Amino acid sequence: GQVYAIAVFNIGAVDAWLKFHDTPVLPTAGANVSQSYCIPGATTGAGLVFNIDKGITFLNGIAITVVDGIAVTDSTVVAAANISVNIYYK
Repeated sequence: GQVYAIAVFNIGAVDAWLKFHDTPVLPTAGANVSQSYCIPGATTGAGLVFNIDKGITFLNGIAITVVDGIAVTDSTVVAAANISVNIYYK
C-alpha cells in the first residue's frame, strides 16, 4: 500500500513518536521501523498534519506504533487516551 496523508494529534504534555513498519503482521515497537514522525505534545492539543503527494510505498503492509522516544529501538508505551492517529492510504 501507499500512505498519502497523516494527521496525528497529542493532548499529552510530552512529544510522542509515530513509527511506521513495513510488515503484514502486528508490529513490535522498536523493531523494523521504516519511518518516524514527531507528534508534538501540549495539554491544550498539538499535532502534525501533512500530505504526501507521491505517497510512501510499503511493500509488505502498513503498520504503526506510537512510542515516547525518538530512538528507532524505543518501545516505551504512551497513554492511548492522549493520541489520535489518522492514516490515509490506498
